[in-house]
Amino acid sequence: MHKDPDLPLLTCLGVMRPEGTQSTLEGEPHRTETVGHWEVTTFSQGARWRCLCGRSAPFNLTSAQSELVTLPVDGVHSCLVCREQWFAARTKNARLEAWLDQNRPLIQKDAHLHIPTNFREGSTPLRERLTRTRRLVFTRFWRKPVTPDQKVHLKCQDPFCINPYHLCLTTTPASKLSAQAQKEIRILLSKGLSCQTVQKHLQEQHCTTYSLRSIQRIRSAGEKLII
Repeated sequence: MHKDPDLPLLTCLGVMRPEGTQSTLEGEPHRTETVGHWEVTTFSQGARWRCLCGRSAPFNLTSAQSELVTLPVDGVHSCLVCREQWFAARTKNARLEAWLDQNRPLIQKDAHLHIPTNFREGSTPLRERLTRTRRLVFTRFWRKPVTPDQKVHLKCQDPFCINPYHLCLTTTPASKLSAQAQKEIRILLSKGLSCQTVQKHLQEQHCTTYSLRSIQRIRSAGEKLII
């Protein structure tokens, strides 16, 4: 919690909060543009500066204030939440997580997403690096752990894509379904759904792909109990 209310504004946009700062902006906006990681919406009385991460309140500035905005020379042109997370990151993985959190609202479900250029360096082979990156992206974006017997599978056809919406979990043939997963599969099968439909449903709802053989095995066990 920052005690000085002027600190975020001064740090992020380089202006103070003098008397007369716009508390509200009314009427139809004149235009909206992107400046750095800010969405700037201009009104007749001033402008609203909103960080695209969506994690902080926007700044409403007078027209005079907005003209004085000076973005930080360190190149991190976003809100204080983004800045603090970025500068607290000490490893490349932590910086990638900060980048992912900052851009979470901007990731489109139907578009491919590639590793930002400043995260591509390294001596590790690209294929291995992408495998690790997708695992990190999946865990961070979906807030879902990946167990040792699971793999992050790419659903699209772009071999360089890391879009979390294009990733899902797959289990190895030797892994066992959790009790909760088995219960959900039995419920879905009891509704007359095919094994393929159940598999697709679980993938869409939980970003996890279970083998068709495992689902068929659960169906066969249920049929034997009925007999």
